[in-house]
Amino acid sequence: METKALNSQSLPDLSLQESGTLEGVFDLAVANNRSITDALEPGAELATASPRDSQVYNYYHVRGLTPATGAVDLPGGIGYMGIGIDFAVS
Repeated sequence: METKALNSQSLPDLSLQESGTLEGVFDLAVANNRSITDALEPGAELATASPRDSQVYNYYHVRGLTPATGAVDLPGGIGYMGIGIDFAVS
């Protein structure tokens, strides 16, 4: 089986979507010769295995859900400060 990565999806996102577990990320990484922290290009085709948890797999697929927790562009510039980025709270 194969799947295509969508915008902002990571291997853990695809593991949850395609295997129903986060543990499946290791199988996904090995099958695709990637690290579990690799950034994925949208449209990248990845080999997948059979679902490990069919209830979670079905939950995502029946509802058409695609988790995507990749990088988020933060606002910046004059007048913007990010906690933990521009200053620390003590």
